[in-house]
Amino acid sequence: MQSNDYHEKVPDAFLADELEKQIWAESNYPQPVRIDLTPDKLAAAVEDISAFCRFIDDKLPGWMY
Repeated sequence: MQSNDYHEKVPDAFLADELEKQIWAESNYPQPVRIDLTPDKLAAAVEDISAFCRFIDDKLPGWMY
């Protein structure tokens, strides 16, 4: 489950359960929802992180050395 603090900061979190997000949005009663880490969401998150790392490496070559 999302913590209340996390839900306040990121109410439409990527890993939040889509059905629960929809239900609470329709009832206009937002609250923390379950985290739903599916294989597709994991793959998308890994790709986003990899793309960010490639961007940093391209823009700042050798910055860690």
